[in-house]
Amino acid sequence: MPRRVHPIIQAIWAGNPLPPHIPDPAKVPPNLNGLQNYPGAPLIQAMEDFPNLAVQIFMFGINPFNSRGPYSTNIHTYWWRSIQLLKTPADVVGWHTIYYPGTPLNPTTQAARTAILNNVTANLWPIDRLIENDAIHALVALEATYNWDPLGYDATGSTYLNAAAKYMLAKQAAYEATQAAQAGAAQQAQQPEPPEWLVFNYILHKALANRNYAMDRVTVPALTLSIPGAPAAAILNHLDLVMQNAPYASFIRYWDALDTPAAGHIQLNTAQAPLQPASIEALCKRLPRGRAEKLKANNGLDLATTPGAWYLAIENPHANFMTFLQRSAAQGQIDTIVLGIATVPPVEHAATRNNFIAFKNLLAAGANVDAWVEAQFTWARWPNLRRRFWREALGYYTRINNPIHPPAWNANGGTLIHTVVHFLSFNFAAPWFRNMTPTQRVRARRDMCMRAVTLIRLVRRGNRHGRPVLGATDAAGRTAKAVAKNDGLSEIEAIL
Repeated sequence: MPRRVHPIIQAIWAGNPLPPHIPDPAKVPPNLNGLQNYPGAPLIQAMEDFPNLAVQIFMFGINPFNSRGPYSTNIHTYWWRSIQLLKTPADVVGWHTIYYPGTPLNPTTQAARTAILNNVTANLWPIDRLIENDAIHALVALEATYNWDPLGYDATGSTYLNAAAKYMLAKQAAYEATQAAQAGAAQQAQQPEPPEWLVFNYILHKALANRNYAMDRVTVPALTLSIPGAPAAAILNHLDLVMQNAPYASFIRYWDALDTPAAGHIQLNTAQAPLQPASIEALCKRLPRGRAEKLKANNGLDLATTPGAWYLAIENPHANFMTFLQRSAAQGQIDTIVLGIATVPPVEHAATRNNFIAFKNLLAAGANVDAWVEAQFTWARWPNLRRRFWREALGYYTRINNPIHPPAWNANGGTLIHTVVHFLSFNFAAPWFRNMTPTQRVRARRDMCMRAVTLIRLVRRGNRHGRPVLGATDAAGRTAKAVAKNDGLSEIEAIL
């Protein structure tokens, strides 16, 4: 069941005032006449808990003339007197230059980058903490008094949209890890909640139709451009950020407002709107067929040409994206292995990832499953007849009557029914079977023969490629019935 849309997000995208914040009755507001007696961190928490007091608390902390209370040890770590509103990259550079002259900017070493971060962490930044905690009401109050610019920057050189995404992605990862840990445990009375992305949505809505902001880098180049090992992060723009990380509904709302016929469609992955390869891959994982077709028609971006598009489509919740690929030049790549993504074709990759819907859709789109079907007979392992992957694959198996590539234990090859018979004989001759007690051998023989009978009956039903011809022979000129008779498999001989 999809999650409900948060009322605050509904209000944001409707352009309405936010629903009022309801304080926790168990929490006590700070004494406004004694703010000098509180350390900075509790004051920031109070801004979050009591947004109606956020502006007053913020203005107290930034006022250089307030006397310090007993907790103070360093003016830079107490309250937030040394911070300022950073609206442009020049503001960020200027802050470091004024307060920490001599700090190397445009760093070429990690040590220089660390020096920049040390400048930041030597101060309290209430805005940063409010964004991290998704405290939207306090931030909106600060914005209304010109103490916060949603489209501005933090002192590390990151835009606030990028910072919000970073914090929410970290919380999402922690949430998913908790869910995985609890999957096999008893149901908890208090289940953790996934992040809501409130501040991210608010900033994104502020940037609607702002194409310059969409193409702006998410970090200040003068602080991050030359960090070794991180070139992609330094040139990521906001459109990349949204395509790769925004909740799907938020991305669609943003894109529809940004790319309009009236303003002229944006030509993606060009000098007008350069994109990171990861952004294009994210689109292959997220968009339905209709959206993909519009990108191709309006924006000059054909997702079907993306390397490994069929593999990416496996992760796409919209099954009809495969239809888009099927009707394009990508159809010829449906069985192509793309090293670096997987070592098996897409249909086998879907089976490995236990994604039955993608497996089924790949088969319907024309993927060849013959090698996967035949590979299920590996030494002492029988195909899992209860597994829906196997039954679905049999419906698309093409070599229903053609000789198959014989496995190591079946030199004579033959049809799939031959393979079943040979596989049964191979197991009965295996050391693990011969080393059983007589009682164990009787039970194992009965179980394996039942599996073989079930499997042969499934194959005999035929599929869209025809029905098996029981008179087909293997390389030794024998039918499957003759092989069963020769090997003393009366149970199998009887159904052939």
